Amino acid sequence: MFPQLVLEHPWWLILLIPLTIGIFTRVPSAYLSKAHSYIAPIFLNRKAKIRHTWQRFAFAVPNLAKILVLVFIVAALVDITRGYTVVVGQKTSQRLIVDLDVSSSMYGFGTPLSSITCERNGILFPRIKGACRALYRLLGDVEHETRDEKNPRVFLGLMQFAGNSAVVSYPTSDYARFRKKIDILEFKSHGLGVSTNMHTAMWDMFIVALNRNLEANSGFTRLTGEDVRKIYSALAPGPEELPLYLPKDTALKIKKIKSEMKDTVFIIPTDAVVYFLKDRMSTHPSLRRLMQLAEILEIPVYFLSTDEDYPDLKRLARRTGFGPLGGPYRGDFLMVSKEKNEYLVDELVSRITRSRFGLTVPTYESRRQSYADLAIELALTFLGFGVLWKECVASARSLTDQE
Repeated sequence: MFPQLVLEHPWWLILLIPLTIGIFTRVPSAYLSKAHSYIAPIFLNRKAKIRHTWQRFAFAVPNLAKILVLVFIVAALVDITRGYTVVVGQKTSQRLIVDLDVSSSMYGFGTPLSSITCERNGILFPRIKGACRALYRLLGDVEHETRDEKNPRVFLGLMQFAGNSAVVSYPTSDYARFRKKIDILEFKSHGLGVSTNMHTAMWDMFIVALNRNLEANSGFTRLTGEDVRKIYSALAPGPEELPLYLPKDTALKIKKIKSEMKDTVFIIPTDAVVYFLKDRMSTHPSLRRLMQLAEILEIPVYFLSTDEDYPDLKRLARRTGFGPLGGPYRGDFLMVSKEKNEYLVDELVSRITRSRFGLTVPTYESRRQSYADLAIELALTFLGFGVLWKECVASARSLTDQE
């Protein structure tokens, strides 16, 4: 495929007219002064012919160099460019939505303290300390990733749940304010109860993630209140082997929304007490069906468990997201290791952020490459060559000197 050449300033080509006229009308004085040499070649012996041929060539080279200099100057003024398309990887925007378990098991089911926060006394409770550490590490990774961005492309959202759930911060890039909200996040006196209703909390995560789709003229696929009710109804528990069923009209919208959710991640720090979570699999909205909805929308769901492993939930989590199974863009159920009274959660959080921050999408950019600089370089080269030739060759072997 030939490159597409474009003349950015074609009007400069008009200079070629006087240049052409000059080339064909200019007769070097040296040629006139020695015209007899060309009119009567029969009187020249072989040696003289060779000498005169060389002399003609020697005097022609500087003129040819001048012509090329002028041609390349015109080419530089015209600015010949070549159009081409390149594929580059552009980092995508991200929405990391965290829903933090603040049920009573996080602080050992009982404590005389009336208030527990990350900043004040969360260090006294290993699970809470691990959860706070995860939040601060997530924020730190995001701040480091976006440190050179005028408008940060990573948005952080924070929720908390126990019997009920609440939004602490809708997705934001105001990291200083987000840090303050982590500092004062309440683990006990939050008014959300003491149980672990992860299923309703996860449904609320979907509502936060789909909030932009509920707004008119947002530029995203529009979901109506009726669509949301249909989705919620589809989350009723049922046989494990059956896939999630959505009405056709809603399913078509969800299919479109799937591509819009490539920027969204769910992260749930929890102690994952299996006794409670098993019951949430068969309660409306079913935790199993919610995981299937995440799978359809290709939203990766990460559980950071500080206490118990739950193989069934792990299997469901690893099906969420996109890309090959087991790949970096799939969700997971991650067990947080413990050293004495310390939960080592940092590496798990960074594992999630690394996979997300490395995510790029191909973008196609049309670019132009100018040959003006090359034309100027060639003009200067021939100019220097012509001067040197005239001084070192033509002058040394002028026709006058040979007579």
